[in-house]
Amino acid sequence: MSTAVRATGAVPGGAKRHRAIKVMIVDDSLTVRTIFSRTIESQPDLVVEATANSAEQAIALLEHTILDVILLDLEMPGMGGLAALPTLLEKARHAQIIVVSSLTDEGAKYTLEALAIGAADTLLKPTSGRFDVDYRALLLGKIRALSAGSAEPSAVAAASRSLLPTVRAPSRQTASILEICGSTGGIHALCLMLEKLPASLGVPILVTQHLPASFMSVFARQVGMAASRPAQVAPAGTVRTRYISRPERGT
Repeated sequence: MSTAVRATGAVPGGAKRHRAIKVMIVDDSLTVRTIFSRTIESQPDLVVEATANSAEQAIALLEHTILDVILLDLEMPGMGGLAALPTLLEKARHAQIIVVSSLTDEGAKYTLEALAIGAADTLLKPTSGRFDVDYRALLLGKIRALSAGSAEPSAVAAASRSLLPTVRAPSRQTASILEICGSTGGIHALCLMLEKLPASLGVPILVTQHLPASFMSVFARQVGMAASRPAQVAPAGTVRTRYISRPERGT
């Protein structure tokens, strides 16, 4: 059983920046950990702070490791990534978690469950010969994008308060449809919102969600359960008015 490795942060041409983005890699595959580590360590603004070959080891490391981003495999011996996710979210404090998953129907089910619990994004685990320039750019881009959301909770709360919308008086017009748009990391908030919708809300709900196409059928089932309503994936090219009646003249 391999042990966690703390990176030195050294790169050709000089040391890392004083405030590099700190990453932990949690995967039982030595090959995956090595490939991800080399890719991340090749960047002057990123550092592999720790690696772990199990969820249990990752939880133990978080007792004394501060991170910005965690790459988390779901299918591992022992506890597994999905079962460990709530504890990781609690102990990692403000770190963002990227679920590393295979795009299978079963993988989609567990990945979406992880996103609903609070994981921030998902990443396809590379197959043999697929860890190319485009994949490396995708990996690094996700890490950098999510590191911007790993500020201290107090800072996030302050920023959220400054972005609160202005409350307006209820409109006299009757809504004919409810439309919701979300990014990959918005699934947790989306499900919480859908669970709170009153049963008396009698309008169709359209959800536009940023997800891989192979996840959509599983996502539709998840949305239906959260909203306690039937849900289906709209075929490509579907016209919105198919789901609602035309508005009356003058409205």
